[in-house]
Formats: sequence, C-alpha cells, structure tokens
Amino acid sequence: MTDDSNIYVTIDQQQHPVLCGLCKNAIASRAEVDTPDDVGCVICDTRATNEEVLEAVQKYFQDQHQNEIIRQLGETARGSKFITFDGKPVRNTSYKFIV
Repeated sequence: MTDDSNIYVTIDQQQHPVLCGLCKNAIASRAEVDTPDDVGCVICDTRATNEEVLEAVQKYFQDQHQNEIIRQLGETARGSKFITFDGKPVRNTSYKFIV
C-alpha cells in the first residue's frame, strides 16, 4: 500500500484526518489497486471503500457526541434535587476508522 494522499473529513468547517481505529495512523488512498474507492491504513492494512469509511467515521462521531451529551446531562442532574438521569455511555466499542 502506498501513502500518496491522506483521507480527511470536514466537521464543523474544520478538516480532520481519518485515522485507523486499530493503530491510530492516518489512512490513505490505495494507489496500486484497480478501484479508486479503496482506502486504508498503511501500517496494519485495514481497508475499506470510501463509503464504508464515511459510515464508520459517522458512527464514531455520533457515539462520541452521545457520550458527551450523556456526561453533561449527568453532571446537570447531579447538581439538582429535582432531576434524575440514568443515561449510559457507549463503551467498549471498537471502530474501524476514527477522527
């Protein structure tokens, strides 16, 4: 696999490199394959299509935001006599690709 162009996603008007969820290295386009959609990790050879990468990153981003909302709601409820909150964060999830 060659590392000729890293893959980025734009979140809140900022570009973030897409990283391999296993080894945390930037993923890149795969120049030696016939399909231009094939991208992956240069280090551990984790591969996917552009669509699969986007789906994995969206799931990762969604789970991270959900955990942040749960944390904030929990902090708010702890400070209140009138509100209780029993939300559970997403845990022990492995992601093929992350940002």
